[in-house]
Amino acid sequence: LLRVLGKGVLERIIPTLVGKVSLDTSASSVDVVSDGGAEGDGNASALDAIRKILVLSGPRVLGFLVPRLVGEIPLSTASTRALAAAASVGGAKITPHLDEIVNALLESDEDANVAESISSSVEFLMQQLSFAGDDFCNTLLQKIMNGLKSAIPCQRSSSARVVLALCRGAPAVAEEHAAVILENFVRQLADSDDDTSRSCWETLNGLLEAVGAPALIEHVGVLRRALRLAVSDASISSELPGSRIPGLQVKNAPAPFITIGVEALLHGSADIREQGALLLAELVELCDAKIISPFVIKTTGALIRVASDRFPWQLKAAILQALLCLLKACPALIRTFVPQLQ
Repeated sequence: LLRVLGKGVLERIIPTLVGKVSLDTSASSVDVVSDGGAEGDGNASALDAIRKILVLSGPRVLGFLVPRLVGEIPLSTASTRALAAAASVGGAKITPHLDEIVNALLESDEDANVAESISSSVEFLMQQLSFAGDDFCNTLLQKIMNGLKSAIPCQRSSSARVVLALCRGAPAVAEEHAAVILENFVRQLADSDDDTSRSCWETLNGLLEAVGAPALIEHVGVLRRALRLAVSDASISSELPGSRIPGLQVKNAPAPFITIGVEALLHGSADIREQGALLLAELVELCDAKIISPFVIKTTGALIRVASDRFPWQLKAAILQALLCLLKACPALIRTFVPQLQ
């Protein structure tokens, strides 16, 4: 049909199919449909039709479809799902359109309300894009994170929200690139814009939820280095006293760091356990006492538990350093552990 009638037929068919994609955001409506078609689901049928057109026509239709889907900003749920359908078929062939897709996602997610409304569809799009191969995923992540360099706060927040969608939609990709995600977004906690630092924290927490603490303990050294860089950045741009990082001075901010640090301390190799103890010590010094106090019991219990086992002196020294930091920050809470410390 395309060979006979030319692109004019696409201009009439594709918009109709995209228009039939439901705005329902339930996960069941975005599942990949088999060649047998969908049963009683107009949304899935429309997506399946788009896939079949792409299978039969290849890159020529991608070149027509993608620019039209990303041409209207902000992206809608329907256009995002149609992009996911294109990615599921096109794979790495969608690479020439990657800049268009990433720019559309970043521009759409600049508005937090729009970002929330299309979040599940963006996660599904990330899932489909993740099947395009390692090189593609590396390029995808780098292009998204370029938004962190923007001088405009909403663009930095948008970058964080899109990476969060990648973590949720493609956890295997997030785990593969965990080190670079941690390094960039921990450092960005020093951002002077509250919405940006909060969005970056949510990305870090989303990474932890997506891949689990055991997968992240090998990156404790990366976390420590990123925190030091964040302190350096904050000392230049922040009005907070001392070495305070803005993104760590809000309720529950230490939670993902504590989780990773305790996991490393309890279950890592001797070297990783040491790094975990040092991370906990440094985190206590970087947070206000009222922020760190809800985590004192969990942290102190883990430190004492490991201190009682046979480990190298370097680990024992790191544990002692962490305990001293806790004692200085929250002396009243540490007193309950005095019998165990004697």
